[in-house]
Amino acid sequence: MGKSYDKKACGARIKHTRINRNITQEQLAENVSISISFLYGIESGIKKPSLVKLINIATELDESLDYIVFGNDYAPASSEVHIEIERMLSHCDIPTAEKVRDILKLILPML
Repeated sequence: MGKSYDKKACGARIKHTRINRNITQEQLAENVSISISFLYGIESGIKKPSLVKLINIATELDESLDYIVFGNDYAPASSEVHIEIERMLSHCDIPTAEKVRDILKLILPML
């Protein structure tokens, strides 16, 4: 069984990454089109953002979505591919992202 989503741990990773990148809450919130109070709630583990918002945050922080959500870390070569995919997904609405997810679930076992 895979890892489950822990909003407190996810928020802590977002905050840690943001601080390490010298990005303020104000800058990140503005760049991903959320309020500062919502970002504070995410970083505190109180609020649970949508998948699209998590993708936007990960992209803005130049970090993999898998790391932000689950804490998984990958080698740099593989991270570039993940970041590219995340950027592509960040332009999708939720129904489209869900379709992409469902397609990947079907294809990945065959690879």
